[in-house]
Amino acid sequence: MVLVALAVLDADDGEVERAGARIAEAAALPGANRDMPVMGHVALAAAYVALLNGDLGLAARTFGAALALRGTEERSDPQVVQLRRRLTEALGPDELDRLYGEGAALPRQQAMALLGGDATPTPADPEPPNQALRR
Repeated sequence: MVLVALAVLDADDGEVERAGARIAEAAALPGANRDMPVMGHVALAAAYVALLNGDLGLAARTFGAALALRGTEERSDPQVVQLRRRLTEALGPDELDRLYGEGAALPRQQAMALLGGDATPTPADPEPPNQALRR
């Protein structure tokens, strides 16, 4: 989580490339592919960095991927509220909903791949039940 916080601070300071490197590093940590709540936070930070980098489509899809990874969107989380507001302003509500939906529908392995992390499932780490229902 420290790498995620540093990535957000880097992005706020205009160091978007460094922020992206920290996110990739956090996603690639050993065992990261088994801690989906943490990976959801990594995805939120990645969406924020993509937004600041001007890649609105990637930002919205990664925002949706955070839902795919965590299984729920914490609508009261200030980071979620701010990201949704800024993406809605930039894309409009319909386009945000479309791109967010694309990210949210990703299987966990593909959502992890957006972050540059290890998407390899392990036998002790089956795909969440909500992903199986989407097929």
